[in-house]
Amino acid sequence: MNDSPRLEYNLSTLFAENRKIVIPDMQREYCWPNTISPNNGKTLVENFLIGLLENNIDRIRLGLLYGYEGPQDHIQLCDGQQRLTTLYLLVGVVYRKLTGNDPSRQTMRNILISDFELHQDDREPRLQYAIRESTLFFLRDLVYFYFLCSDENIIPEGTEHIRQQNWFFSEYELDPTICNMLTGIDIMTGLLNQHDTGKLERLTNMLTEGISFLLFDMQDRQHGEEQFVVLNTTGKPLTITENIKPVLLGHLINETNDKFAPKTPLQHYSDLWEKWEHFFWINRNKGHHISDNGLNEFFRWVFILEHSASIHPTSSESGKLTDAQQALRQETFNFSSLRDDKNELIDCVEQYFTALEKLSRHSFIRDHYLFKKTPLSQVDCFEFLPVLLFAYLFPDINVQDRALLRVIKFFESRAKIENINRNCITLVFDALELIRILKMHNETDIAQIINFSDDVSITLLSPEEYFKFGAFLKADQTREALEEIVWKAERLKCCKGSIMYLFDVMELDITSETPALDIIRLSELTGILENSLEKPGDLLRRALLCRGDYAISDGYTSTLQAYRYSLGNNPDFFRTIVQNKSDGKSEYVIDLIKHLLDNKETKPQSLYQKLIDDYKPPASPLSVWERARMAMIKDESHLNRMQYKLFSVSDDRVYGLTKQNVSKDNKNSYFIISSDV
Repeated sequence: MNDSPRLEYNLSTLFAENRKIVIPDMQREYCWPNTISPNNGKTLVENFLIGLLENNIDRIRLGLLYGYEGPQDHIQLCDGQQRLTTLYLLVGVVYRKLTGNDPSRQTMRNILISDFELHQDDREPRLQYAIRESTLFFLRDLVYFYFLCSDENIIPEGTEHIRQQNWFFSEYELDPTICNMLTGIDIMTGLLNQHDTGKLERLTNMLTEGISFLLFDMQDRQHGEEQFVVLNTTGKPLTITENIKPVLLGHLINETNDKFAPKTPLQHYSDLWEKWEHFFWINRNKGHHISDNGLNEFFRWVFILEHSASIHPTSSESGKLTDAQQALRQETFNFSSLRDDKNELIDCVEQYFTALEKLSRHSFIRDHYLFKKTPLSQVDCFEFLPVLLFAYLFPDINVQDRALLRVIKFFESRAKIENINRNCITLVFDALELIRILKMHNETDIAQIINFSDDVSITLLSPEEYFKFGAFLKADQTREALEEIVWKAERLKCCKGSIMYLFDVMELDITSETPALDIIRLSELTGILENSLEKPGDLLRRALLCRGDYAISDGYTSTLQAYRYSLGNNPDFFRTIVQNKSDGKSEYVIDLIKHLLDNKETKPQSLYQKLIDDYKPPASPLSVWERARMAMIKDESHLNRMQYKLFSVSDDRVYGLTKQNVSKDNKNSYFIISSDV
């Protein structure tokens, strides 16, 4: 705001330039319109406005406002909400009553909204309510459509007409601040209608010039953050950011010392805090109107990382979760408990912030993990927090460094594995421990973790991952090319992070002491998958049926009294088959992929068709299902009709399903492929 802790403002100078006044979400609701004075039985809004109208003096100072600036040009109001909100609404009500040629009209409009915002899509008013989004949106539309309504689109006076507008949503009636604002507008409108134009002109001058405040900048006062808590708790729990700030900054002294000269400790650490807030403000999600959401999430990440460094979780049972696991589940946590020395804790946060700021310049990380509308899920934390910890522990690593990319790709791929995805409540911390092991050995190459495998979770460092890391290290000059092929294969939906079955196709022994991975052959195989399992067609399905019964159970069709099966409608279906070796069906798919790889010079469609043309059914008597399988192989129309590639098998019939939900009344939802009847 300014170097001076106290500045005097009137409404015209307070709501000026690019400045906005923000009511933080820690504040209580706006309540003056429904708060009755015990002295005369009138509401506080009535008494306040009557006092202004009946006071004959031209200037009045309405006490102190407490606030601090953060981010830039946004004054977080810590005390004075009720007075300032009442005056702001009053400006809007008075503005509606001014004629088009009134010289005060432009000044009043500028109090409500800046010229810049007036012509933007968001049209953000000068007063910002962060208590909840509904209040923000209502106040924005109230200012633009009701207070500033044009002559061509005048909304009649009174809140009953506001409630009829298409921008007024029914959920607003559940917002106590909005309801009180509406009540206040009616009270103000009613009182002003009882007074002549002379009173209105004098009130206009009072609102623009005569009413002033002393604004106390709490960032420049010793123990100012402690006063912030005293002024605002009112029985309502503070959010993470609001609770942390006074605890971390409230103990600081405002006297220069050698360490921070020419700044004081309070100035030094307050500047750090403002830098964090400004970063999360300019990078806030479109769904957020304050920086707290991003800063709160960042503190959650730091808490998880720091707490787990000293206490490693060992259980997934609800009653045995550590504080870090509870934070991972987005439950409350005590951030200040991380360090007794609060200066040391702030310094620690600053180091994490430096790492995060660096990572924010990485497009993949920014797009996938940062500045989201909602907190990261557990699986997202599994992917991202090890990367953040890596950047924190190895500050010299550049954002474009290959070592960072290798960490990103490892955890991105592992997160796709189902048993990891389902058990992140413990595996997040195994992932963080892996990064700490690298730091312990001063090793930035994640592939080197195989040299310390005894200390790493086997779930993370599975035999497949061990083999791949060994192959990367062995590749030497061709390593980057090999990594790119492996990462490309892992991204395929028919692999979903695991390419173990590709090694089966290539007949590789991953337990070999001298692992080797043929880049050319793996690249060819990846290309085959892209044009087969990744984009399955009916010709592929019929070719697979030539190999055997690869269908997977899909439930029961009660209408037909028959069990339902699927021939696969997406790449994930085939991934499920090849990664499950217990029923023998994976061999059908693997054999077909081998066939395509061994005959890579021939187009896959030609190979499929030859398998179909050469198929001969068993010589023994065929069951109703075997006859249906043969029919689906030889006659392409059956699979064409099966929209979801589903069929049902009863004792004496096989039905092709044209719809997922079969109805007795809709005979077109199924057809008979084979029958014993």
